[in-house]
Parts: sequence; structure tokens; C-alpha cells
Amino acid sequence: MRDYDVLVVGGGNAGCAAALAAARNGARVLLVERYGFLGGTATASMVGPWMTFHSGDDRIVGGIAQEMVERLVRLGGSPGHLHDASDYVPTITPFDPEIHKALLFEMMGESGVGLLLHAWFLDATVCRRSRYCVALRNGRRDRRGQRAPHDSTRRPTPTSRRAPACRPTR
Repeated sequence: MRDYDVLVVGGGNAGCAAALAAARNGARVLLVERYGFLGGTATASMVGPWMTFHSGDDRIVGGIAQEMVERLVRLGGSPGHLHDASDYVPTITPFDPEIHKALLFEMMGESGVGLLLHAWFLDATVCRRSRYCVALRNGRRDRRGQRAPHDSTRRPTPTSRRAPACRPTR
């Protein structure tokens, strides 16, 4: 298995944004997702529309999340931000889950993010000093990799330095 600087566990919108941000800043990134597609509950469970990118009339969410919306609009996969007729939130952002899946794969490819689909994160251990060994399950095989984990399914574990490669010992 290759060495990676960043391991992102979970390919939902937050995990995809974390992977893209790291890759666009020069890190070698592996994104691990348990399903065969990206998008998390937005695509797996069709949880939508997204709420809200606005506070009153001011857009308060931008960055990669806004880039996703703009690209979905260009692809015909979203009308963009719409006023919420129920006034529960200022705006809602409807989207097509299938187009969103395809867009996320496209964005990962453009940024050089490595993908490991149908996989589970098993364990991360410190092998020697600040070196991390990561165990993943893909199908029936365990795959061992290196580097520091970032779990987007829970609280992020940011690292300020790149961990050197290590080999697990038996």
C-alpha cells in the first residue's frame, strides 16, 4: 500500500471537503468510504435539501461546499440556493443525489485524492514515536497503510506535521 500524508475516513460531504482541502494543499490523501460511492447520507439516504448556507440575506457557508453547489448548478443537478417557503431556515439547496455522486468522484480525481471504497477503518496505532500504522478492511483482506488518520465521521484529528512511514510488526 502507498504512503499517504492524510487518511480521511468517511466520504460524506465533510470527508470529501477535508480530502479535497488536504490534496489541494499538496498532501497525498487517501479517502476511505464504506460504500461504493461518495456523499454520505446526502446520497446514500437522499437526505436533502441542504440547509442553510445563509443567515438572513448573508451567505455564511462558502469554500468547497459552495464550490460543490456551483458545480451542481452548472451540471443541472441543483437550482442553487432557494428561499425556504416554510421560513424554517433562510435558504434550502435541493440537489440530485446521483449527479452529486458523480461530481464528487470528478472532484476527487481532479485533486488526486486516492479512493478506497467498500472499506472499513479498523485501527490506528503509533508504531514508533509519532509514526502511525493504519489498518483498513477492504472486502475480506486487511490492508495496512501509514500516516496520520483524520476521521470525518467524528471529531477531526488534525496533525501539524507529516508522519514518516512505518511498517507494522508482527
